[in-house]
Amino acid sequence: MTLAQLEAILAERLGVGTGDASRVLRGALSIVVEGLAAGETVKLAGFGTFEVRERAARRRKDPRNGRDIDVPARRRVVFRPARRVGESVNRSAD
Repeated sequence: MTLAQLEAILAERLGVGTGDASRVLRGALSIVVEGLAAGETVKLAGFGTFEVRERAARRRKDPRNGRDIDVPARRRVVFRPARRVGESVNRSAD
């Protein structure tokens, strides 16, 4: 599903125009991103939790030439779905 499709579905379910749905959805997503950028954990009850985790610097082999390369430390976003979401996904796969 694309962002445009999600906006269209949201507009239909709320009975508003796609422009309004787009502004609301994009606004909510930008708030989530701002929170994550500030290092906050974002918990959406019934949906899941987004959090930032630190990944340590490390050395790896370059697969193209076999040389060692240094991979810098970085932050990454992880998502843990709520139990209800996981159960719903597994039910639909059966």
